[in-house]
Amino acid sequence: MGKGQGTIQSAIPLNASDRVLVVAPHPDDELIAAGLLLQAGVVAQASIHVLLVTHGDAFGVMATPRAVMGASSRRLNLGVRRSHESLRALARIGIGPTSVTFLGYPDRGLFALWSDHWRRSDPFTSPFTSVNYAPYENVATPFAPYAGEQLLSDLMYVLERVRPTHLIYPHPKDAHGDHAACSAFVTCALEELALLGHSWVKACQRHLYLVHRGGWPAPRGLNPHREHKPPPAIAALGEVWEEVRADPVHAAQKQAAIAMYRSQFPLVGRFLLSFVGQNEVFARPNYPQVKSVAGGSHVLGATFGRSNVQPIILDPIRDTITRQVERSADVAWVNAVRAGSLLALDIGLARRPVAEVEYRVSLFPSPRREGIHMRIRPPHRASVRLEGMWRPMREVVVRPRDSSLEVGVPLDLLDVHNGLFVSVETRTRGISVDRTGLHYVRVPSRGTSKVNDEATTDAISEAPSLCAVASPADLSACAQIFAECFRESILHLFGRLPPQRLIRQVFRLCYDAEPDALLVALKDGRVQGYVYAPSSLKRVWRTAIRKGHLLRWVIQWLKGHIRLGIAPLRVLLLDKFHFVRSSVGGDLSAEARILSIAVSHAAQSRGIGTSLVTHAMRRFDDMGIHRVRLEVRPWNRPAMRLYEKLGFLPVGKTRDSQGEWVIMIAEM
Repeated sequence: MGKGQGTIQSAIPLNASDRVLVVAPHPDDELIAAGLLLQAGVVAQASIHVLLVTHGDAFGVMATPRAVMGASSRRLNLGVRRSHESLRALARIGIGPTSVTFLGYPDRGLFALWSDHWRRSDPFTSPFTSVNYAPYENVATPFAPYAGEQLLSDLMYVLERVRPTHLIYPHPKDAHGDHAACSAFVTCALEELALLGHSWVKACQRHLYLVHRGGWPAPRGLNPHREHKPPPAIAALGEVWEEVRADPVHAAQKQAAIAMYRSQFPLVGRFLLSFVGQNEVFARPNYPQVKSVAGGSHVLGATFGRSNVQPIILDPIRDTITRQVERSADVAWVNAVRAGSLLALDIGLARRPVAEVEYRVSLFPSPRREGIHMRIRPPHRASVRLEGMWRPMREVVVRPRDSSLEVGVPLDLLDVHNGLFVSVETRTRGISVDRTGLHYVRVPSRGTSKVNDEATTDAISEAPSLCAVASPADLSACAQIFAECFRESILHLFGRLPPQRLIRQVFRLCYDAEPDALLVALKDGRVQGYVYAPSSLKRVWRTAIRKGHLLRWVIQWLKGHIRLGIAPLRVLLLDKFHFVRSSVGGDLSAEARILSIAVSHAAQSRGIGTSLVTHAMRRFDDMGIHRVRLEVRPWNRPAMRLYEKLGFLPVGKTRDSQGEWVIMIAEM
């Protein structure tokens, strides 16, 4: 396996000046994951400390009322027993009880503390022990409330007291919720300590271990000669891995220490012994930087301009039977871009998103505050969980794109200062199918945006609206803006305003012909303007015929559902004749068009029109189109100046029943 493919690249050297801290979610994780590393630290006379976050008091039972009723004391007794087992096992390899700290947080409850019970005023109640505080005598903070902010405070205290040079804690992709949440808590504590000016954090080397990941380690059972390697699905993601190797004495010591977890052996003895072998493997954490672009330069749902955006999260695909069946629920990667006050997330899937799958995105800011949980149903619905209920959120914009789902989130909802923890989960029929884990990414401040695209104008960077490929739900708003902006032309043509549904049907035709050609500008989830820029007029006419749009209009007219009379149709046909005559053949012909653009009166003079046309031109350029045409009224001088600024030149004239049009051409 070569570099960048998950290969084990180096050992982890330890010496007497090192301070080693191992953080374990449950009693036994510290030894099965890092027993050899701990022994290497003892041999090197390094300072060793072990932190156990829970007492493991939920082991072996399901969270049901029948399992818990009358059994809380037995659960607490199990927690005490497991803590004693850890102390005996660690003593077996030379680590005394003064080097071990217990926190006493709820087993199978750490993810709930992270995501749903952050505040001390809203503690989590364990369904196994029926308490909402740390009930054990041997904990760092007696009676600590089961709340995320309290756990973070305790972690920061221990980290600052130990000041480790080597910190060993769970991998964010561990399939166990407690392990994934523990990883996020430790990373969050480190980031907040760094912000407070603790210089040792930067020098601290971090090492991540996996315990729960599918069938790993395989095969199950004791094999002292086993060479541990990262799980193949994880190794393929390109993480850098390190190892600690064992001599026969240390391997035997680890096996003997694991045997002291007697409460675990009846159910998971073979699993625990699977971690005995010739080595232990640890991944180096990576915290990617979210790319920052100009505020109005990103288009949700578009395919152009994405080649230079690297994933912030990579996730294995086809790594379980369930995910092989539900390919649309199998997450492959997550991209992210900061565009002004917007965070655009692009969730890559093994297959195109479908409405039958529920996509959940959770975002938590750093420094840690309340986060948000979003539930997304393709093609465009989004809701946010508020006070325990899912409520529609227009400000969150959703657009499917090929085999991915793009989500635009206003950063005002999060109050981001330094970074974000990002988690994506997919569910179908109420069953969780895939989860990325909680990954930390750094988010640049708003003042660090850089624009490298010379085609992006200053007006785009200042545009207050988000541009996106239109969804069917936007067509009614586009029709309303059209009727508002072109009222005089509509009255000239029809004598009165036609039914709104008729205008919407025209936009439906345009959308059916070339969906990506209809771009909208959104502000607070509402359409502020649109541009329709098809690459082929012929496709529009073919769609009108093949998909029955023209036939439906004729039938509606004959049935009297469209009461416009003969005169408007005659004027419309004559107008189209003039346009077709000037469009076919000669120097003025061009298939690609800026066919219609409008911005609502309330949103004008904000650069939205410039932004929309510029995005349309970028799309044409990405498609390899060399010539674009539009028509504009000669008295519309502001529009002509805009088009000239974007490279259009007047090359001729045409006319209709209302008067002249100036034909403008842009050579790409």
